[in-house]
Amino acid sequence: MNKVFDGKFIKLYNNDGWTFASRKELETPSSDTTKPDAVCIWASHIQTNRVVVVRQFRKSINDWVWELPAGLVDKGESLIQAAKRELFEETGLTLVGIKDIIGGYPSIGLTDEYQAIIRCEVHGELSTANLQENEQLTIHMWDEHDFRRHRADRIDGRLAMIFLTGSF
Repeated sequence: MNKVFDGKFIKLYNNDGWTFASRKELETPSSDTTKPDAVCIWASHIQTNRVVVVRQFRKSINDWVWELPAGLVDKGESLIQAAKRELFEETGLTLVGIKDIIGGYPSIGLTDEYQAIIRCEVHGELSTANLQENEQLTIHMWDEHDFRRHRADRIDGRLAMIFLTGSF
């Protein structure tokens, strides 16, 4: 296996003719699932009983996408710490209870990134005051009608799965 590109946020590796992306320095491909690279937060807002959704500009498609709050797990940070930090940074909300955690590969054919999806309950008022300088997003809270209204829009796959399962 050899590295073919080393960028600021991502690296490309060639493994026996297959090129894939990684955020890590690799000597060999790894399927280590003990520490997820990222968290995706499926949050139910206690006061409104709605799902917290962000609309974020994504340069890879040069357009806005509906998605769940998410972010990278920083070095030395636990999964729960990362979820609390990302949720607060992107939405101003506070995580108050965890319902479930499951890990998975969001795009296994293209990247080795392993992501934890945390289903949780949150409370508080929406705020973008803690966004990082380079983040462009708006915060929303959806119920079943909002999911139906936006189903033809650009929607992240994890958010689409919530809609398909009826797990608002």
